[in-house]
Amino acid sequence: MGIGSSKKNMSNAMDNPQVAAAVADINSGKESGFVKVVLKEGNGTTPQPGAQCEMHYTGSLTNGKVFDSSRTKQRTFRFQVGVGQVIKGWDEGVVTMKKGEQAILICASGHAYGPGGIPGVIPPAATLIFDVELLNFQ
Repeated sequence: MGIGSSKKNMSNAMDNPQVAAAVADINSGKESGFVKVVLKEGNGTTPQPGAQCEMHYTGSLTNGKVFDSSRTKQRTFRFQVGVGQVIKGWDEGVVTMKKGEQAILICASGHAYGPGGIPGVIPPAATLIFDVELLNFQ
């Protein structure tokens, strides 16, 4: 299973030394927002706040447990970036991506679901790992 896998466990993301280091930095407080690790370079410009973005993603906890995936659902995720429709880590991370880029976004809890998490899905104050691919934007 590779980093871009849509299976129920994404523990291989932590096998990437850059991802593991970023998670450690966030968990230790050295980094407080999000860290992006580029897996595949994209082309062209980056989306501006307000752009409609089309993505594929797989979200997991740092233990590798996948909690959501557009790839598993076999449908892309569309949203308007930079206007609060998604978590802060996505709003800030996606505007740094180019079309076709695939990256890992490691989001501290303050840039994800915060101290409350999502009961039964995401624990309180969880650092999250997202394998994201920007397919298109306009």
